[in-house]
Amino acid sequence: MRLKIIRQSDAQHFDLNAVAYGPFVLDASALIPGGSSLDVSGYEFSGRDGGYQTASRLQRRPFTIPFAIREERTTQLGLFELIRQAQGFFVPHSDDLSPYLYNVEVYTDDRNQTSFQMRNGTISVPLNSKTLVGECIAQAQISFIFGDPYLYPIGDSGLTLTLFAGGQATGTPNGRRWDSSAGALWTTANGKTWVTSGGSGDPITVDVITIATVPVSIETSGQLIDPQIVNLTNGSSFSYDGTLSPSDVLTVDILGNVLVNGNTPSFPFSGSLTAINGANTFALLAAGSSPGSAELTILGAF
Repeated sequence: MRLKIIRQSDAQHFDLNAVAYGPFVLDASALIPGGSSLDVSGYEFSGRDGGYQTASRLQRRPFTIPFAIREERTTQLGLFELIRQAQGFFVPHSDDLSPYLYNVEVYTDDRNQTSFQMRNGTISVPLNSKTLVGECIAQAQISFIFGDPYLYPIGDSGLTLTLFAGGQATGTPNGRRWDSSAGALWTTANGKTWVTSGGSGDPITVDVITIATVPVSIETSGQLIDPQIVNLTNGSSFSYDGTLSPSDVLTVDILGNVLVNGNTPSFPFSGSLTAINGANTFALLAAGSSPGSAELTILGAF
């Protein structure tokens, strides 16, 4: 088993292996997180008269990582230099007291090489360590709390699909497009006509396995005018009210951060695209002269 802790602010990572070498070694007492979360009921007080009602919330997921810091042959650093190195990575917050977010990837190294990740955690208990007298080793521990209690697959184990806005051929300003209420439409003069580099523009249905509604990340390619990406199954959507040139790349990550070419967008945007358990049908709508595409990535929660 091994862990990879990733600091989102700069993508730096800290690796812990359960092996007999290396300066940072995962302790055998580390507990693998379970794949379920609980609904917790309690009392919620309201009003000056002290009335109350029952309330429920989704339990946050705590995760504590015990590990050893030690001098050994693969490094020339002393024990306290190694401790400072670990402390320099596990920083709870920035100078303005905004908490840093961390992802923790878990690689079980079992027969099926199972792996998963916990996302968007904050440090709940800072790194602390205890040095053993007479030995060049320290027992350390760091604790996180994850507001999102679910576990997610890592990287390419998620679903990826590419959507096109159809009917964008030269001389065919409307062409065939998908309308959420009227379905597929096309002009009587040109019928079904597409640009060579584009696609059919038809909606795509994928099967998502998840125990909770999850955000969908987006990355566009090519020219799109007023694009809107819609999940026809649950009604969620993301809209960009402007023009993306052929060289522009719009991205929407799982936290809802929207960038165009890595910068703040010049045009307004709205909505949040999500997916639910089971079949989800997605479509890309755009104005004429929009031969571009949008790639969606969906990571189901479990």
